[in-house]
Amino acid sequence: HTDPWRPVFVWGFEPVIYDLADRAPASRFVSNVPQRVAWAAPEMRARLMNDLADAPPAAVVVEHGDVFPGVTGDALDSAEALADFPALGDLLRERYALAVTIQDFDVYLERASIE
Repeated sequence: HTDPWRPVFVWGFEPVIYDLADRAPASRFVSNVPQRVAWAAPEMRARLMNDLADAPPAAVVVEHGDVFPGVTGDALDSAEALADFPALGDLLRERYALAVTIQDFDVYLERASIE
């Protein structure tokens, strides 16, 4: 099982998950807006990936249904937006496995912790 003190990461718009899980965020970013807006995405994606390398999350939560075109500039939800962020998608595929889906949230755990 995962260390209860390790951080988690939420790819979406629900920072309350950090409080509910009683875990620190693995990144300075508590929502994915900076990585999704066209004017900031390249630099903010690089910063996010550096944060995740520095503090690898025990779990990653990916949100579905969080469509906010006025904020992100597109009609994609966070899960769909992963297709445009290969670095994060690759990290999920290589190091994590889908453990459970709870309503609109896919919860990925590190492969080592569930194998």
